[in-house]
Amino acid sequence: MVLYDGGCGMCARSVTFLLRVDTLRRLRFADIDVDWHWLSTDYPTLDHDACLAEMHVITNDGRIHSGFDAFRSIVWVVPLAWFVLPFLYIPGIPQMGRRIYRSIAAKRTTDTCRLGEAGRPKA
Repeated sequence: MVLYDGGCGMCARSVTFLLRVDTLRRLRFADIDVDWHWLSTDYPTLDHDACLAEMHVITNDGRIHSGFDAFRSIVWVVPLAWFVLPFLYIPGIPQMGRRIYRSIAAKRTTDTCRLGEAGRPKA
């Protein structure tokens, strides 16, 4: 399950893209603010602020990944993205990917990425 900030334009566009490439419909999505009540009940280790700061993914076995590692866990279940997998495990790439992800995420804010209801992805 991909946790995202539904009020963020960048996040909403990312979800829309993932919906398009997830041809086998393996991904599920949860908006951090809309779904927080049940998310925090089912996954008490989740931190609301951390989830808003970085994308989080909860795998089918209950593991929680964030940031670059969340992206990497998504690639595992989307066949159209499998060609990228070997590159994501080259020594040094995970560390560089985490730095790049944090840099991009730090520049994103809910206020600067605000979307109206019409801009929300249809999961």
